[in-house]
Amino acid sequence: MTDAVIGGGKTVAGLTFSVQPGEPFLVSGAEAISEGKPSLFHCLAGLHALDSGSLQLPSRPMDLMIISGQSPYMAPTHFLIEQLAYPHISSEQIDAATVKRAIKAVHLEHLLLADEHNFESLPLKDKAKLCVARCLIHCPKCVVLLDVDLHGMSEIFTALDNVGVTVVTVVHCPTPVHLGYHRKHLQLTGGGKWLLGDCDS
Repeated sequence: MTDAVIGGGKTVAGLTFSVQPGEPFLVSGAEAISEGKPSLFHCLAGLHALDSGSLQLPSRPMDLMIISGQSPYMAPTHFLIEQLAYPHISSEQIDAATVKRAIKAVHLEHLLLADEHNFESLPLKDKAKLCVARCLIHCPKCVVLLDVDLHGMSEIFTALDNVGVTVVTVVHCPTPVHLGYHRKHLQLTGGGKWLLGDCDS
């Protein structure tokens, strides 16, 4: 993203940054601009255009996944393997060992005890974990975790690292776990202003 303006300059003005492979990137901001943070990453997802500036995204849709902690998407199926295969691969490409490994990584082992599930009835946090498990199977180049707040985030970060996924995390207030894992930190400070630096700075 180069010299980007979003929201008429009220969300972001003159922002330039890049996410490098293997370099976890953190975005945080005050409650007053919480609506602006998703807006920034809706641009990254190709859902909204920049007011001005330029944006370069991965060339293949499968190389970028977005997981929203507030509205994690469940595919219209009752079968776990089909849920994990959505949206880019066939369930025939996933074996039982891969499913088990991904589900255990996000601590949803109870889903392995039955063949069918009503995924829409799962608690919100379990839905988000299931989306992370889906990501562990698809292995995109980058995943954006938008307001995802789960128990055991450090383990989830490690699991994503292990399959070569670069993590971009958007949170209201970063925790020591966030600051300890991510390398770069973009702080949206309100009124279109921002600070960009290392997480230890």
